[in-house]
Amino acid sequence: MPAHLKSRPHRVADSPSPETQQTQQTQQTQQTQQTQQTQQTQQTPMITDTMFVIAVPNLERSGAFYRDVLGFEIQEIGDPGWRLFVRESCRIMAGECPDAIPAAELGDHSYFAYLVVDAVDEFHRRARAHGVALIKEIRDEPWGMREFGLRTVDGHRIMLGSQLRG
Repeated sequence: MPAHLKSRPHRVADSPSPETQQTQQTQQTQQTQQTQQTQQTQQTPMITDTMFVIAVPNLERSGAFYRDVLGFEIQEIGDPGWRLFVRESCRIMAGECPDAIPAAELGDHSYFAYLVVDAVDEFHRRARAHGVALIKEIRDEPWGMREFGLRTVDGHRIMLGSQLRG
């Protein structure tokens, strides 16, 4: 019989060691998790910005408060019943709703914002100079903020605070 037809012993492929099997399983698990995270990220839309929306009984009066006390710019937005109050990255959309329940009657539900500012003492000074109703006097808090609270001319409550420097 020719040499090339002689049967050769079959070599059985070496089985991977238990350590190699564990490493392969770990890599597959990590790849699956990464794929799932990527799919989840792609499926979940991002929140790119925030804007507060409030109801006020009188836009002119509210606009004057936000402009004069807190330093906001008042912008028209194409609808006579709405204004946008803008300062740095903070935007408040105010809608004129003269028949809505007054914010002052909403109790704790009248809070609508916590503004983190760079100079809380200056905001506090301005609020006092304009005779604004303070709902919390300025003080250092154990959570690392120096803060105070005020009530707007419409009865909404806003907290303002600056991070305490360690």
